[in-house]
Amino acid sequence: MLEKKAIMCCLPILANVLGRKYGIRVEIGGKEACTDGTTIHLPDFPSEADDVFLGLVRGYIDHEAAHIRYTDFALLEAESVPPLVHHVWNILEDWRVEQRLSDVFPGCRGNFDWLIRHLFSDRQDGDFSVLSWLLLSVRGWSVSELDQQVQALSVQLDRENPGLRVELEAILQEVKSACPDTATAMVFAKRIVKCLEQQARQEKSQGKDSISSSPVKPLQDLIHAPADQLPDNVGETIRR
Repeated sequence: MLEKKAIMCCLPILANVLGRKYGIRVEIGGKEACTDGTTIHLPDFPSEADDVFLGLVRGYIDHEAAHIRYTDFALLEAESVPPLVHHVWNILEDWRVEQRLSDVFPGCRGNFDWLIRHLFSDRQDGDFSVLSWLLLSVRGWSVSELDQQVQALSVQLDRENPGLRVELEAILQEVKSACPDTATAMVFAKRIVKCLEQQARQEKSQGKDSISSSPVKPLQDLIHAPADQLPDNVGETIRR
């Protein structure tokens, strides 16, 4: 079995190659994976260098290196967007950069798919089922094992917000067909959030509010939710 220390020492070298950038730092600690374009922050890993440890290391380092290679961090600095727009953008951008890196390094595809299964196969819906549906729909493009969860969430979404899923699916098909860069992903994210805002206004006009028998929070709450109340994605790109 490979020694954990030896594996960790190799991560900056691997990140430099995958990210196509010299001097990338890798820091370990905490619960989240993210990057600012220069440093990759990875969560704490299992103490033993077992198969789960290796899967997490491979998946996370490939994912964050893909952001360094393909995400336009200057655009993120220039654009100040609400937390929900950034969250939706990150869902789309995660998929986009993984696709791009897999085209260059086909072996990364298996690492990404393992990580997606590991993180999302037993995912709980949370307060905002539309975001779970959105995330798993996009992730299901690569990992078909998520289809059953997507179908269940689709039924719930149709019940809570009739007509919304059809509008969102139309935008997602455009994303899947052509999303060449960070700016395009941001445009799609804003369109998705605009749909959510329109639906939220309809909710308000119909008298729906946070005091409801449904376990799912209304879209009005989602639109104004701070970043720490939004569910986790694979990793987060952070503004410098």
